[in-house]
Amino acid sequence: MIRAAAAVLALLALASPAGAAEAHAGRPVMGTILQVAVEAGDDATARALAAQALAIAAHWDDVLTTWRAEGELARLNAAAGGGPFAPSADLRAALAAMLQMSAATGGAFNPAVGTAVETWRGAATGARPQPAPALAAALRLTAE
Repeated sequence: MIRAAAAVLALLALASPAGAAEAHAGRPVMGTILQVAVEAGDDATARALAAQALAIAAHWDDVLTTWRAEGELARLNAAAGGGPFAPSADLRAALAAMLQMSAATGGAFNPAVGTAVETWRGAATGARPQPAPALAAALRLTAE
């Protein structure tokens, strides 16, 4: 994941800051719209770099999204407790990086907070009343 971000930055750095061409592109990624603007020496290079940046973002969206059922992380979550799941090397690396960030931030970054947020959101809105044990479990998840 960190390498992919570095690759995007390196690709964008190759574009000439004094370039005569600029390309803009966008696409839905992780529940929002990602927009990129790239300057390069010519139109073809600018368009290619913008397309490559979006392709990298789309790949990581496919690996890490929980917004779509077909996302790899969503499939891992859905398969929990149901037997072996063979995650891709990218998902393994991303999860390892997340755990490192969680440790480095003393838990301020918590990649496992999603279940707790869903529980609290349902309880707060009244849309999905939650029993006290579920709320207590959600609190424990974020305190670890």
